[in-house]
Amino acid sequence: MRLTKCKFLETGIFDDYVEALEHFFTEVIPRYQPHMKPWHDFRLEELWALEVNDLLHANLEPLRKLHTKLVIPGKAPRTVANYKDAMRFMTGKHPISIKPTLSPQDDPTTTGTNKANKGVSKPTFSPTSKASKLIDKQKGKSDAKEPADGDEMDEDGHDLKLKTDHITSNSFQLSEKQARYCYAMCKMTITHESTSGIKYYDMLVFVEFLELLGRIANIQFEGTPLQDEPLLLRLEYTLDTALAHIGKERCEPQAACIVEPSLASDDSY
Repeated sequence: MRLTKCKFLETGIFDDYVEALEHFFTEVIPRYQPHMKPWHDFRLEELWALEVNDLLHANLEPLRKLHTKLVIPGKAPRTVANYKDAMRFMTGKHPISIKPTLSPQDDPTTTGTNKANKGVSKPTFSPTSKASKLIDKQKGKSDAKEPADGDEMDEDGHDLKLKTDHITSNSFQLSEKQARYCYAMCKMTITHESTSGIKYYDMLVFVEFLELLGRIANIQFEGTPLQDEPLLLRLEYTLDTALAHIGKERCEPQAACIVEPSLASDDSY
């Protein structure tokens, strides 16, 4: 109300609060937020789907490990990631987002390796997932003649002409604004927020971390050919990048674990 008064009433743009408020909510606010579905609509229409659940369920174990790795040690011991951990993870500034490197003395691939270092392998976090395979395939054909439109497709029928800078091999590169949006939208309702519950605003529990990945998948491909693809495909690419931080590959859902929508319906009850 105070913003509306200062911006529109005192300047004479509008004469009453109703018109000023309506303009503020319909014209001004949308300019400062991503063009995404409302908070709960995204959950109901895209995230809370059987195929998305099957994908996350198949990768629960490595995702739990990744969730614990997000905690950056500090003065006070913590067991759960917080807002700063999540922001660094999404913007590529987290320690696990940085590829580890070995010094020449410790790198067995260099000349003059001594016996003490024999058998030491250089760590790598580049995924061998569908996403990176598509990138490699696309790069490998860059010198060849350009194929006709629609000829270059993967086994699932998706166009390989993707904007590959949004499918990074070792970290996410979201902007601060995008990262804040994902963190805020993944949070659960907090009870007793004026007393003991306030601490949960700065905590990213595991179930919120799972939704965070869905939010990342939903926002990181804006403005690319992938933005209109199903969330499941975008989430696969997102998990490829996320799990690469801990040297893991995405697991495909087992056919026996996939529930047919007709079997999961409550209509028969």
